Amino acid sequence: TSMSCFPLCPQCAAEYANPADRRFHAQPVACPVCGPRLWFVDAAAAREGHTAPTADNMHSALEKAVQTLRQGKILALKGLGGFQLACDARNAQSLQELRRRKTRPHKPLALMVGDLATARALCDLTPEHEALLQSPEKPVVLCPRRSVPQHGATTQEDAAYLPDEVAPDTGKIGIMLAYTPLHAVLFSRLAECAPLPPVLVMTSANAGGEPICLGNREALARLAH
Repeated sequence: TSMSCFPLCPQCAAEYANPADRRFHAQPVACPVCGPRLWFVDAAAAREGHTAPTADNMHSALEKAVQTLRQGKILALKGLGGFQLACDARNAQSLQELRRRKTRPHKPLALMVGDLATARALCDLTPEHEALLQSPEKPVVLCPRRSVPQHGATTQEDAAYLPDEVAPDTGKIGIMLAYTPLHAVLFSRLAECAPLPPVLVMTSANAGGEPICLGNREALARLAH
């Protein structure tokens, strides 16, 4: 079913359909001819039905995703288990808007960072926390928020700064490390153009009480707003 609308090139199709080939029915194909591909669809294009991959929206997909996040907007990103909603976790207005659109006014939001050093800047990590964060499963780990110095709260210029909207009324943060190549490349590009290490909210792409969006067409229909 996951291969049902993935058009294979002739060489991949021959390998996939040949029982004598080591790639017989092997789905994790990364072929430079037939895919996979990144492409970017903004809300206006989705409303107008311009959602297919084109040379333009594939060539600039990663740059447009980075620009979207830097502008404080919300990005839907396809991950391993379906789509995720991402925004700049240091931008209070972005967090408020994400909460409004997702109908999630109070529940804490999980964060993703690109490396362990950024996680250490945000949280007081024990060796157990660090081992979990770096484990192959790359889980969301509940960690105590970094202690604020007695002389005052952290500022927006501080690597430890996070708005209260991330996790209201709790001293802990759910945090995870980037766990797919796309996540890693996205964080690398964000780090190139920002003074502080990037921190993103990374939460399931659904409104409160609804199931997560899995496929492309479902995401375009349900997440265009």
